[in-house]
Parts: sequence; structure tokens; C-alpha cells
Amino acid sequence: MALTLTAVEAQLHGGGTTTTTKNKKISFSDNPILANGTLFYIAISISFTLWCTGRGLDYMMDRHEQQANTRAFQKYNNHTQQEVY
Repeated sequence: MALTLTAVEAQLHGGGTTTTTKNKKISFSDNPILANGTLFYIAISISFTLWCTGRGLDYMMDRHEQQANTRAFQKYNNHTQQEVY
């Protein structure tokens, strides 16, 4: 009993001697992310996120520094007033 396969059946089952096509290499200008501007929007969103994070950290550090200065001034100002009297 002989088993014969057609070229289409052999290709569907992953074997056979059918001709294969070469993978087309995508050039830098044909890349869809670069061609339609998606990379620009990704870069802008990452930059904006990093800027917001830095701005928030700067605000929190400035606020903490102001609170520390206020508490230190109150502590040492009360201490010097008590020595004077």
C-alpha cells in the first residue's frame, strides 16, 4: 500500500519538498512603527511620564524641606527666646 501526498497536503502537514519563499527583510524605512508615527507618540508619552514623575518628586522634596525648616525654626526660636528671658 503506497501513501501519496500532494504538494499542498505535504505543506499543510509541515513536510514535503515544496518550494519555500524567503522572508522579506523589512528595511528601516518600511518599519510600520516608524512609518505611521507611532514611535513618536510612544516617545512623547514616556517623556511626559518621566517629567511628571520628576516634577512630583521635586514638589514633595521641596515641601518636606520647607516643613523641616519651619519645624527647626520653631524649635530653635522658642529655645533662644527662653534663654533670653
